[in-house]
Amino acid sequence: MSDISFILLMFSSLSLGAGVFFGLWAFLGLAYRENDEQVDYMDVRYRQLKEKSLIFRHCFVLVLELADFSRYSPRVEIIRRDLPMGERGNPWEPEEFLGLVRTQGILAALGLGIFIWVLIHPVASLMIAPFVYLFYEPVRIRFLADAAEKRRRLIRQRLPLLIDLLSLSLGAGSTFSGSLATAVRENKNHPIGEEFGEVLRQIGLGVPERKSLEALAKRVSDEPVDEMVFAVNKAMELGVPLANTLAEIADQMRLKVQQWGEKAAAEAQVKILFPSVVIMIACMIVIVAPFILPAIFGEAM
Repeated sequence: MSDISFILLMFSSLSLGAGVFFGLWAFLGLAYRENDEQVDYMDVRYRQLKEKSLIFRHCFVLVLELADFSRYSPRVEIIRRDLPMGERGNPWEPEEFLGLVRTQGILAALGLGIFIWVLIHPVASLMIAPFVYLFYEPVRIRFLADAAEKRRRLIRQRLPLLIDLLSLSLGAGSTFSGSLATAVRENKNHPIGEEFGEVLRQIGLGVPERKSLEALAKRVSDEPVDEMVFAVNKAMELGVPLANTLAEIADQMRLKVQQWGEKAAAEAQVKILFPSVVIMIACMIVIVAPFILPAIFGEAM
């Protein structure tokens, strides 16, 4: 096959794949518009989702059908835990997010399958496309969990400093809301500042401090934050001086941060063991090979 024929075949394959892909996209978008004209059930949250997700905007019906089908999936609870941290600012429900992920998997498998079908071989397409769909969902949820854990880790590391600041502000005579505003201002560009800023915003809207802190614990879903929220709410309920309570919590948090560091260092030693053994074997082969190979092959070397 000449270079020109190969280029023409590749161009035609891309054109066919893109045509079918966007044809399906347009069909789903048409189904959405007809449904939207017949049933007026759009609310503010769906409008926000459409602004944030192009696929949700054009595949609205398919995403919601898959969301309803995914309602009892075991992955829903994993998404429910990690979604507020991993997809901050998007008002997804866990079922809707899983429906979106499965829609993305269908479109990715379909587009890649058509491309391989035309460019390589139909059998290869039928073998690869199902694997793309099957692996897309767990990989996407793994990325979500990693993003959520990274945000939790940043919050966990900064939490003792924020509690110290709250304790000092309360000891200086500030109110809890005023101390919280100071802590948020000092951590403006950090995830912990964003999360406690949401607590401050809810308090400003009239939500009780206890409920705002409980919402924070549910949103972050991390043990140190749970302990801090429980201790603060208990101190408010019993009338214990909050500054002293926060100072004790900060001391405990600093000790835990040290323990986490020691645990991470111990785990790193175990994880580095296998690469170290492989590198050592490779170095030994490089050093010993010049002496062993002549003895084995003799004058043939």
